[in-house]
Amino acid sequence: MQALKDRSAAAVAALAALVLAAATVVADARAAHAADTHSISGTVTLPAGEPAHMYQGVQVYVSQAGGGISSSATPASDGTYSLGGLPAGQYRVQFSAVPLPASDPVVTPEYVTEFYPGVYQQQNAGLVDLTAGSATGIDATLEWASTLSGKVTIASALNADWVKGVTVKAWSANGASGSAVPNAATGAYELTGLPAGAYTVQFSVGSYFDGGVVLPDLLTEYYNDVYGPSAATLVTLPAHGAAGGINATLSNVGHFTSSPKPTIVLSKLTVGSTLGSKTGVWVPTPAKITYQWKRNGVAISGATKATYKITTKDRGKKITLTTTATLSKFTTKSATSAAVLIPKPFSKTATPKITGTLKVGKKLSVTKGTWSPKPSFSYQWYRDGKKISGATKSTYTVKAADKGKKIKVKVTAKKSGYITVSKTSASKKIPK
Repeated sequence: MQALKDRSAAAVAALAALVLAAATVVADARAAHAADTHSISGTVTLPAGEPAHMYQGVQVYVSQAGGGISSSATPASDGTYSLGGLPAGQYRVQFSAVPLPASDPVVTPEYVTEFYPGVYQQQNAGLVDLTAGSATGIDATLEWASTLSGKVTIASALNADWVKGVTVKAWSANGASGSAVPNAATGAYELTGLPAGAYTVQFSVGSYFDGGVVLPDLLTEYYNDVYGPSAATLVTLPAHGAAGGINATLSNVGHFTSSPKPTIVLSKLTVGSTLGSKTGVWVPTPAKITYQWKRNGVAISGATKATYKITTKDRGKKITLTTTATLSKFTTKSATSAAVLIPKPFSKTATPKITGTLKVGKKLSVTKGTWSPKPSFSYQWYRDGKKISGATKSTYTVKAADKGKKIKVKVTAKKSGYITVSKTSASKKIPK
């Protein structure tokens, strides 16, 4: 009997030892698991003026890069949060507004969704590395959200149902973006949850299914009635505000939004000289620009290049250049330059002559001769071929410095519509 009792006691002791060993293994496993998991923590700051209970409308999400582990938490009333039990790895952290609990009706705070560290798109989010341990200071300062809205209209005579194939997109230099599909019946649209900033708004055209795939014959536009992002009028959204009336009427035929008048580049306005041209910057860029030079508004035969050589027929006439731009699906557009008057020659000119006594202190005068038509004159006197400073009148008083020198005068004739002409007199030597 005593032997039986001894064996029973030994068995109990062995079982107790086994249980203790198993408990130790479990404890060790839990400790090992705890050592392999980490946490992400930080502080969320609400927009200025928001009460602490609004933290209940904020959710912090973490997701492991590549998928797998995800978790979420609501910040405490002081904005702090902590998400634990995360295996080693790299994580993205998102801060979003969610409906407030126990609200009737349910209200979602008007905050912008953002990703750590303060970006608006998941693809731009920084990765929080938990490879070596937990991460702290993963903070966020939330911003008020704003709304952009308007209406999309399909041009008359086109299929109004094509609005179903339109998507409105808006993006800002700050990295924020959003998109919306207009209401099929009214064309109204609304983009919400956007941070303050200046936005490019695009009305893009895709396909839609309505008993079959439909491809609307419409041109993609940008606000305000242009066809490229660089020409778009930016829409400014204020913080916690709205921008409405951002409308568009889409068509299958576009128009040039910039059609500058060409500029005639001048060299000399004389027969045989060549006029050049600059077309300016057309928007959008034309597939082709053609040229037509005109004389007093009438097309000059064969003058269809970017340059034009002046002929005798152009004398006294106004020359203009008309450029015409073409682009597929766009209305052809023309623009005409300012006119350039090609001057005529004087029908009669004369060489001036110097009259008067060639002696120091005496006054010399100019005889201009007969000019037709009558011009206005200007004068410049010279001493041995060099300009005499201040000697710009029709008379000149001989100075001591002129002794032994040759004096001459140049007369310049000007008249609107006529070629400016300069004539120089014969030289007169002043005796010593």
